[in-house]
Amino acid sequence: MRKHWIDNLRWVTVLLVLLAGISARYALEKKSAGEWFKARTRKLLVPGTIGLFVFQWMTGYFNTAVTNHVNGASVLPEGVPGFVKYFAWSLSGIGPLWFIQLLWLLCLVLLLVHALDKNDRFWNWCGKAPVWTVILLGVLFWAGEQTLIKNPRPDSPDGLLNLYKPLFYLVPFLLGYFVFAHEQVQEKVEKAWIPLMGWFKARFDRTGPFATYMTRSSYGIYIVHYLVIASLGYMMKVYTQLPPWSMYAILTVAVFALSPALYELLKRIPVVKWCVLGE
Repeated sequence: MRKHWIDNLRWVTVLLVLLAGISARYALEKKSAGEWFKARTRKLLVPGTIGLFVFQWMTGYFNTAVTNHVNGASVLPEGVPGFVKYFAWSLSGIGPLWFIQLLWLLCLVLLLVHALDKNDRFWNWCGKAPVWTVILLGVLFWAGEQTLIKNPRPDSPDGLLNLYKPLFYLVPFLLGYFVFAHEQVQEKVEKAWIPLMGWFKARFDRTGPFATYMTRSSYGIYIVHYLVIASLGYMMKVYTQLPPWSMYAILTVAVFALSPALYELLKRIPVVKWCVLGE
């Protein structure tokens, strides 16, 4: 039976890594590891790599334009060939897609974990002893946070490490897979639904036209939404004298109105929808 509460919680909090772990567990119960990873590669890695050069370069263009405007000078040297600019814009266009790049790497790690626990011994143990496993993984979560660089150097990759923070996100991903994917754990959390994640299982385990659409489309909206923000934000900042509060108000309306429209357009273009949306 479809778990609508997970669908609804996912589209509300698309980036919650814990849910990615739960969903991975459910998917691996229905598909082979190879089939699952192939689907994850298409859905995550393709938009996070090929999609940069097909669509996200436009986001990178506006990111670069913002930097040029703030600095009063071009970040790229004069006379740089167009293809070099295009390559730089594509890399600068990663924006929020860093998360799906990281999630693909977490899926790669999970393949190894799944192979090591192919008989589900550890998974079953986690379902029987959730309190101890949560405490243990909580300690690992704290340890992962200690890998962050407290004072990142501006001219170094320190900032990228703090952005992707793989160990920091690996722990809640595995928490979802090993602990919260158990029905009995979800039922216990549901009983304490006010302070915990069980809020959606207790009150939102249903669907409707809007929720159905968002379940189907939220990922694509996430992929395209930052171009709307970057382009409109840049144009309002450079070409208007609007106060900041009104810019935020306009961007809030625009991102909810234009992002779904942009997604609906892209998903109807055969090759582009594969490159940009992984569909």
